[in-house]
Amino acid sequence: MKNVNIEEILATCSLCPGICISSCPVYMTTRLRSASPNSIARIVLRYLRYKDVDPNVAFYCNYCKNCERLCPINNALPEALRLIRRELVGKAKPEIPEPTYLGGKGKKLIILSPKRPSNRAVKELSDRYETYWLDTGKVTYYYLNGLLEIDDMKEKLKPYTHILLEDLDLPVIGYDKVLDILEEVLGKDIKCEKYVLHIPCRIDPSISQRVKNIILGKPVMMINKCSGAYLSSEGVKISDLFFRELKSNIDENIPIITLCRRSQMLFSRKGMRSYTLLDLLEVREC
Repeated sequence: MKNVNIEEILATCSLCPGICISSCPVYMTTRLRSASPNSIARIVLRYLRYKDVDPNVAFYCNYCKNCERLCPINNALPEALRLIRRELVGKAKPEIPEPTYLGGKGKKLIILSPKRPSNRAVKELSDRYETYWLDTGKVTYYYLNGLLEIDDMKEKLKPYTHILLEDLDLPVIGYDKVLDILEEVLGKDIKCEKYVLHIPCRIDPSISQRVKNIILGKPVMMINKCSGAYLSSEGVKISDLFFRELKSNIDENIPIITLCRRSQMLFSRKGMRSYTLLDLLEVREC
């Protein structure tokens, strides 16, 4: 476990009146008082001290770190909750699976995604790169529950000179570097006359202009919000509220372009036409 004083972090946060509440995507979507950062801290702290409350609120946090960024002292609540989950899930440290070689020669590129890239997308990439894919489905679970550290991932990624990140729960690289690769391969010939652009809560909204420059067309709506794609599997159904709001504001025929593969998979399950930028390598229009 990292050198983090979990109890001290929780105690500090629990004394705060809630300066960061309005920045928490879980609380702002659910409006559950127990889902606010300072309430989560109080409940988990009581669990650590007395073991007389249910600590599962620790799983409400999606590790966006908005609360930490807004906090005047940068109190590391998300990291404390991530580490306390290790005790709650009660599993040993797992191995990161070996990446799958997809094709191509040249500079080594690895795609981090819970979904295998399409053959067409791989062909586009393998003209320039020796391309690999790491299935991050389980790896993300391991990381967000304190069973793996990001340094473990970085060690695994050492052989690769380029990374395409579609699983934003693994903060191994800045998204600006991901866009460097996608701009190089995509060019500026992707045609989407109308689309909704989803910039997840872990990504700085300023990145949106670079995305819009890749795509020929104009977004009819910009969404900078957590979709609940990961949290929906942890018992916090914020995705239902997210989609209710989304469907009330846009025509269901307008496609969604998102930077997060987990969100795209969730959109697809909800019957909405959606793409990541990597998908646009294959379709070239939406």
